[in-house]
Amino acid sequence: MKEKVREFFKERFSGEACQRVRLDNAKFNRITEEDNALRVGRITDKEVKHVVCSCDSDKSSSPDDFNF
Repeated sequence: MKEKVREFFKERFSGEACQRVRLDNAKFNRITEEDNALRVGRITDKEVKHVVCSCDSDKSSSPDDFNF
């Protein structure tokens, strides 16, 4: 079994080199440090209460059809 796995990867990675996409000059959107802190920070009780209270009672928040 080890030999079969070894042969598989040997064939997979020893082929001719292909031209790969380069990202040297690509411009990616970035978020600020402040936005990042908001995304990775802890969720407060106030935020949860705001989200729950701002939902309509006849709306489902997910495909399971349970309303909150």
